[in-house]
Amino acid sequence: MKRSVGVTVWAVLLIIAGLLGTVGATVSLSMGQRSLDRLTQSVEQMKSLPIGTEAGQVPPERMAQLRVRLEGLVQQVRKATESPVVRTTTALAALLSLAALAAGIGLFFLKRWARTAAMWQAGCSIALGLFVTLFSPQRELTEATLRVYEGLIDPQAQQMMHTGQTIGQWLGLLVLLVWNGFILWYFIRPSVKAQFLSSKD
Repeated sequence: MKRSVGVTVWAVLLIIAGLLGTVGATVSLSMGQRSLDRLTQSVEQMKSLPIGTEAGQVPPERMAQLRVRLEGLVQQVRKATESPVVRTTTALAALLSLAALAAGIGLFFLKRWARTAAMWQAGCSIALGLFVTLFSPQRELTEATLRVYEGLIDPQAQQMMHTGQTIGQWLGLLVLLVWNGFILWYFIRPSVKAQFLSSKD
């Protein structure tokens, strides 16, 4: 049977998403320690800032407050970097991206296993996305980052940052649910399934 336009489009989209996801997860795994080193370096550089009450100087009480919060943030980043949960979920994300890439390639040739792989990776991606959003230590890291700015910037600006962070987090989850939910809906349709029935794989 001839491959439909819809299957072709999803094949291209899954290949692109698989490539981007694999690269992103790989970079995330390799950059964790580097990010921690940069943050630690920033805390050390902060100690050289001029302290005092004159113009261009940082008030002592504010400097002490900022130092405590940044050191707390360093601990949170270290915790997230070394967390087995974070490393495992990132590795799983990389594997699911590879599965999407393989499924996309297989869809071009109407391979039966490719349709199954596309649906399985979509379902697993939904489960992983829900877990990361609701239970991952990365949420604590986000909160620690926002706490650094408490009392140091305008409260309204801080609230806008918090709101933007929350909206971004849940919007990302919504996109993930819609994207993968549509994959499941599309490939479970009888008219689409029929295109793969003649495949021997």
